[in-house]
Amino acid sequence: MSFIYQSIVFAEERYLEEKFGDAYRQYCAVAPRWSLRLSRLRAATDGMRFNLRKAILAEYTTIATSLAMLAATEIYEQLAHADDPPVMLLVELLGGFLVLAVLWTFVVRRYKKRRAAKGLTAI
Repeated sequence: MSFIYQSIVFAEERYLEEKFGDAYRQYCAVAPRWSLRLSRLRAATDGMRFNLRKAILAEYTTIATSLAMLAATEIYEQLAHADDPPVMLLVELLGGFLVLAVLWTFVVRRYKKRRAAKGLTAI
């Protein structure tokens, strides 16, 4: 898996170097590829404010897909014990959670499309 990730990173770096040239090479000279440089975090985030609404609107499919897959995996594992009534209750609750995650995706998508139709920015 790390080989695949590293291959993707190298391909992206090649693309960015072709697109941005010297500016990207200068960035690479000061930015570590595989580690964090927390000493500059405060300066980099100065004046920024976290906005939960923007984060949800930007990442709603990732959040919903992750939650849905976790619920689906747990449902699959619990169905091995389907003859046990408490387990079936858990499966039903997880199924409901799975449905809610999918519905949430559609609600947020519709909200974003409505805002775009009104000429407002989605994020």
